[in-house]
Amino acid sequence: AGGRARAGGQARGVGGMTMYMGTTAVQKNRNYDDIIKGSVGRSDSSSRSGDSNIRLGPSSKGGWGGGGTGGPGWSNAPARAKSFGTDRAGSLQKKATSELKASPNAFALIAEETDDVLSVTNASANMTLEESQGPSVVTLERDVCEQRTKSIFLEFVNTRDASEVQASLSEISEQNRKEFVEFMIMLAYEARESERQIAAEVVALGESVISKESYAYSFGVMIEDLDSSELDFPKATETLALLTGRCLSAGCFDLSGDMGWVKESLSVVQSKKLAAKFVVLTLANMRDAGDASADSTIQRCRTAYGATGVDARALAVESGWSEGFEELVKDRNIAPLLEGN
Repeated sequence: AGGRARAGGQARGVGGMTMYMGTTAVQKNRNYDDIIKGSVGRSDSSSRSGDSNIRLGPSSKGGWGGGGTGGPGWSNAPARAKSFGTDRAGSLQKKATSELKASPNAFALIAEETDDVLSVTNASANMTLEESQGPSVVTLERDVCEQRTKSIFLEFVNTRDASEVQASLSEISEQNRKEFVEFMIMLAYEARESERQIAAEVVALGESVISKESYAYSFGVMIEDLDSSELDFPKATETLALLTGRCLSAGCFDLSGDMGWVKESLSVVQSKKLAAKFVVLTLANMRDAGDASADSTIQRCRTAYGATGVDARALAVESGWSEGFEELVKDRNIAPLLEGN
């Protein structure tokens, strides 16, 4: 019930990864920006290295997903039996885990060339001018945006150049920036622990380019999908909390405005234990991303918590997880962040 659903009703295979987009329109007036459709006769490339004719994908046919032919929308978590081309038994997780263990770098899978991967070329880009944002900004098809996201991430892993991430994001439309955030969260779900930290850094680097509304929208979508994500990926709740906390610390969300979207998104999550765990871990990660001992940092965490209108302890009580909740709060020294709310 409720929640945000992605527009469009088709499944697209991208480098072996099949994404299902729901047929329900985005609810509560959270529609993507209107786009003036047209064709642009250029490839998804730039003068910067790593952006032209990039071949990305898993190391074998089918890769992470593959084989899927349809499925309901992302935000309808109780009904969805498939996500990114895998069933809830975790075939994606098993496939990814086995390949990652064999790789010195979890994201080597993304960069390996195979005969069947998608190349970002002039023929596949299908870009449209975003008239309201100027002629230099383009809107990529969703599958191409996924490939662009992987390219941006890989380039940052290799160069640690924050300006390149921001420059790449400035070239795509706000719709694509929303999708970039979602795709980066999915990459983090599939990553090793050390690489999740890098993914969190990349997402937060968009703060100067991506609007606060877009951050809220995309994180809201992923929060609503927490039940199924937790089934499909190990430590999905901890990972999403890591990225959310890092983005809160970086100023990606408007703490002085309406943070009610967090409570609204959490209301869709069936497991109140996961919801409570996500909230307190997000606060801990927000604190740890800054000067953890500074009074100003602790106060910002309290402000963020209060702005959401969420009562994490009440969620834990509702789920019968009170004892575990208090242990987590004690272990991570989260109690000071909950004071005054």
